[in-house]
Order: sequence, then structure tokens, then C-alpha cells
Amino acid sequence: MEVQELRSLLQSSRGEKGKSLMDHLQELFSQLIYDNPRCPLSSLELYSQDIKKHGFSYLHSSTANHGELADILKWANLEQKLIDRPKEENDEGVLVEVTPEALPAISDIMEDRQLLRWAGIDLGEEECWRLRQALKKLVKEKSAKDIRFWGKIYGTEKDYYVVEGQGEAGEEEERPPDFEKKGEGVNQFTYWVTDSAFNNWNELPDVTPAQLKVARKIRKLFTGNLNAPVVSNPHFPGKEKELLRAQIARITHGTMLEPKGLHKLVEDNPNEIENEEEPVYLTTTQLKDQNNWLHALPGILKCGRIVHMDPEVPDDADIDIEILKAQQIEKDPFEMRLKPIVKDAEVPTLGKGWVQRYVNDPQEYIEKVPKKGTCTFAVNVMRSLWWPGVIIVQQNEKWLHFYMGNGLKVEIERIYPIYPPVIKDEPVDRQEFAEPYPETKPEEPKEEKEEDVAED
Repeated sequence: MEVQELRSLLQSSRGEKGKSLMDHLQELFSQLIYDNPRCPLSSLELYSQDIKKHGFSYLHSSTANHGELADILKWANLEQKLIDRPKEENDEGVLVEVTPEALPAISDIMEDRQLLRWAGIDLGEEECWRLRQALKKLVKEKSAKDIRFWGKIYGTEKDYYVVEGQGEAGEEEERPPDFEKKGEGVNQFTYWVTDSAFNNWNELPDVTPAQLKVARKIRKLFTGNLNAPVVSNPHFPGKEKELLRAQIARITHGTMLEPKGLHKLVEDNPNEIENEEEPVYLTTTQLKDQNNWLHALPGILKCGRIVHMDPEVPDDADIDIEILKAQQIEKDPFEMRLKPIVKDAEVPTLGKGWVQRYVNDPQEYIEKVPKKGTCTFAVNVMRSLWWPGVIIVQQNEKWLHFYMGNGLKVEIERIYPIYPPVIKDEPVDRQEFAEPYPETKPEEPKEEKEEDVAED
């Protein structure tokens, strides 16, 4: 086709307003040349729509004023992936939407957001919706179960969104003998992290006792890079992802709470708990008393485990293993199970381990049939002083544990020595002068007489 034929074809094709395709293309390319966007190819469609609506102008396009168009398109495509429904080919080979399969239960972040707002925390409605969609993606891709949004840990470069749940056991790796396998002890839960709801979830490795021991001795801010090295003294055996997993374990086992009346101690083993045959749900008013809040998880021992390993009996020693176990427990005792938080150690200078607020309408109302009892709109908000960022929010029979902070425990004493003060320069020596009016006449210095040396 010759140029003249192509030109006449473009001029003959006209839109609703009578403008030819040739005129539209001229205005489109003129606007692109005038605005000079960073990525013209990605911006072509948006510029075309803008010109159809407003026409060409020697003012910069209103579409370009909203930022880089390539970034807008990228953001829109990522949002689209979160809401895309599954598709399958039909008999004719055409992709059609299908009903998604039922997924395991997940925590409703949108509902939790309403409670967290009473504690002064709000990730925003849009971000919470994206996170809920991302949790559905996690369940599908990683086969995760019983997941909940654990919280957010700040980093110097990027932040971590953290999800807690139950994961599938992976390939068996060579582990130290004191390691607690997945699903037990400090590795009871599996954690996944991401820096954005649009990105993939990364499963954190299981934590070892050696990593927990060192994590207690260092203070290190996270960067947001899971593979970043951890430079510390003493040396931490791992990268940032291992340190992050260790801190999450410390926070979870030290601050996870539950109301009194749901579990009881096992008679034969006071270090184990079991469900109450007839659980009692305390009211929001009753839970104002910190005696009714108990630690739900066992504490981490000094050895970095939840339970002690069986001690090794020397071959040449005639000693009962039960005696060795008793000595082991004496050196590293267990924390009391279902311990009320009022028995927690007090933070120095603060005189307590937890602070509590009672907000919203404290009036109690009779439940609607078929429910029995009373309910209230009041909310209990509790904060840990040992782990700044830990929040427990409770209303009626619902409570949740949430963390938002930098992943560090309160600083009681400095881990690293402070720098010595700046050494000042020595002062200039002052010039000495004789006393102008002495009480006694100063002695005149004696002149040494040079003796002539006789020559032999």
C-alpha cells in the first residue's frame, strides 16, 4: 500500500466527534513529543484516552501529572492479579472463570482492623484488603493452614509483614542434636514474611537453640533483606532471616496471652496443659483484671528449647538419670505454665510488665436470642512493656495478639559499651613571671667560675 493510499484510509476513518484517525495520531504523537514521558510505549494507551477526552493541548497532559505512567500501569496490573479468579479451558478451548475451591480458614484482617484501631493501630483499609488477598494466595501456593496475620516488623530499608501458621514439613536437613523439629517446641509455628502484599511469601527457616542464645545477647535492627549478614558480637550463626525467626519466637512465646478459664494444668505433668471440659469465657469487664490474663505458651529455657534434652550419663559413672534431670532443671528451671501476667517480672523504673486501657462504651447489653448472657462494646487494650510493640486487644469472646515494632526487647542495660568521651587537647602552658613584690629578696643565682685546667 502506497503512502497516499494509507493517508487517505486514515483520514476516511472517523470517530463519534468527526475527528479522523489521522488527526488523532498526529495529536497523540505531538503530545508524546511535548511531554516526553520516561516510557512512551507503556504510556501510549493512557495518552490516547486522554486526548480522546480532552484533546491536544500545549499544556502538559493531565495524565502525566499523576506520576510516571509506567508505574501506574505496573501498580494496576499487580492489583489485578490479587482479584483475578481462577480460569480453566472449556470444551471449546476457551478460558472461562470457574468457582474457586474452598480454602482453609484464615483470620479476617478486615475484622481485626476494627479492633486494632482501638489500640491506635491502623494499616489502612486498602492495605488490609491487599493483605487478605495475599493470605489467600499464601494458602494456595504454600499449603499453609491455620494462618493469621502476626504483625509488622520495621526495617531500615524495607518492612516485614509476618504471617503465622502451620506449614508442611520440608526436606530433612542435618540439624544439631538439640534442635526441636518443625511443629514442636520453639518451632511449633511456621512463619512467612514479605515486604509487600504484591510480592511472594518467603518461609522463614526453623530456629535453633544456638541462634536463640545469641539473639538474647545482641541488639540488631533489621534491614528488610532476608539474606543480609548479621554483624554482631558475639557472632550470630546465620543471616537476617535466622535472626528474624529467632526474635519472632522470643516475642511469641513471651507475650502470647489468653483469658483465664480455657485451659488447665495436666495433673501428672504441671508443664503441660489441656482444654477445660467446660470452658468459661470471662466478660470484658472481668478481663479488666490482669489476674485473669494468662500466658498461653511455655517460656523458652536458657538452653534455647522448650523442654530439656535427656542428659547423657557417663559410661563410668553410676548415677541415676533422674538425678541428672533434676540437676538440669535446677540450673535451668521451667517457667510456670498458665502464669498470670501480674507475676511477670517488672521492668525497672516502670514497676510493671504490662499496661492496660479500657475503652469504648462499658455498658453491658443482653445478647439476642439464641445467644445467652451479656455483651458490651467496651475493648480491653494491653501493651507489653518488655516487648514494646506487642498489643493484646479483646472484646467479648474475641481477642487477638498483634505486634508492630522493630523486633527488639526493651533495653535495660547497654549491650555494647558506649564510646568514651572525646579527648580534649592539652591546654597551652602558661608563661611564668617573677613575683612583682616579693616579701624577701630573691637570691641571686650563683655564677659558676670556670677553673683553669692545668696542662701537664
